[in-house]
Amino acid sequence: MTTADKRRAFEPALPALDLFPIQLWTRLIARQWSRNGPELLDSLGYGDAAGHVRLRAAIAQYVGAARGVACEAAQVFVTNGLQHSLEMICRALVEPGESIWFEDPAYPPGRAALAATVAQVVLVPVDAEGIDVAAGLAKSPTPRLIYVTPSHQFPLGMMMSVARRIQLLEAARRSDAWIVEDDYDGEYRHRTAPVPAIQGMDSDGRVIYLGSFSKSLFPALRLGYVIVPPSVAETFLRARALAGRTLSAVDQLVVADFIELGHFERHIRRMRAAYRERQEALVESAAKHLAGLAVVEPTDAGMHSLAWLEAIDDVAASREAAAENLEAAALSAFCGEVKLPDALVLGYGAVTPRQIRVATEALGRALERARRL
Repeated sequence: MTTADKRRAFEPALPALDLFPIQLWTRLIARQWSRNGPELLDSLGYGDAAGHVRLRAAIAQYVGAARGVACEAAQVFVTNGLQHSLEMICRALVEPGESIWFEDPAYPPGRAALAATVAQVVLVPVDAEGIDVAAGLAKSPTPRLIYVTPSHQFPLGMMMSVARRIQLLEAARRSDAWIVEDDYDGEYRHRTAPVPAIQGMDSDGRVIYLGSFSKSLFPALRLGYVIVPPSVAETFLRARALAGRTLSAVDQLVVADFIELGHFERHIRRMRAAYRERQEALVESAAKHLAGLAVVEPTDAGMHSLAWLEAIDDVAASREAAAENLEAAALSAFCGEVKLPDALVLGYGAVTPRQIRVATEALGRALERARRL
């Protein structure tokens, strides 16, 4: 049995590790270690607190071309991932007691990272167009930060409309708030072109853009980045130095090579096609094996879909799925104050179409048992 066969379906937010170009990556690592002279010696030290200059420049060039982000390398700060990025943002910009809007439902570790700070986390519901700005203003009219996932809201999956993006920017301007744009799944549009980031629409310099290589490459890499407006770049440099967590310069240089040599763009195109195929396999299998139990509708982005349950408790369904060696998270686990219909969050990125079909049949058995509880 291969490692891929042992992997549990349907873990969300896990990329297609079976398609990762390991041999190419190994060659790029060897290339870094084979270099002689000052460049290799420099990579063995503590390095620049903001991140290696080559990676920062490569990120700036990539997000400008692919995501419509307007920035220079000096605005890019390399981090250990989302939670580290949020910690650094709060250290730099948030005072004790100030409020942060956070989407509800949302990614629990992100909410936990913000809750651990000195700020007051205000849960704001989302609707079909994204975060409900009017609801947020009613709950907290003067937020310091507004955290959003506009490209593919996690876990509900909608894309924030252009009208809502404009409304959000205007609300942030009036409140003198910072928008934290987590570009989760921004590259993975299945049927339409990726939508440019809110950061590219920002004329006031108040959007902080977050990205990560955990979903586009692999989670164990533990590299993400924050792109800040020029007005707070020096503030972030001080905050980044205080935040610790020195990053491997060799890993950063390998990622820089991967981007500069065109491998990253080709990898994203390949993953986009693979995720579209895997989502189609899930939708087709659900129609066959989950009829009368759940409905899985196609979405236009990302690596997961929702299975809306028919008169089945999602916590019980998740528990029964675990008995079938499936990781099908209950939607209610991602909710704070909001109450939503019962559903399961099904990640399809890390499993092949064949594995998806087998797993969906097993999920049907689990749902039958959950319905009888």
